Amino acid sequence: MLPLKQLHQKYPSASSWSFGDSPELADELARKEGEGDLSLSYWRKEHQNFFEREGTYSENMELVFEEFELIETE
Repeated sequence: MLPLKQLHQKYPSASSWSFGDSPELADELARKEGEGDLSLSYWRKEHQNFFEREGTYSENMELVFEEFELIETE
């Protein structure tokens, strides 16, 4: 993964944090993903389960979230 500074230069709209942190945006980002009951607790539990199955889970792992805006449809 790119270092955080490079990531923000390349993708300025990206948000990032450590899994164990709860940034202000976390509740909103969990809802935007649209999974389960849309809560942060559901999001954390399911993503932790996923990363544990992958063998990559850590409370300190860096998470990156980027939103895209649809600007044109056919």
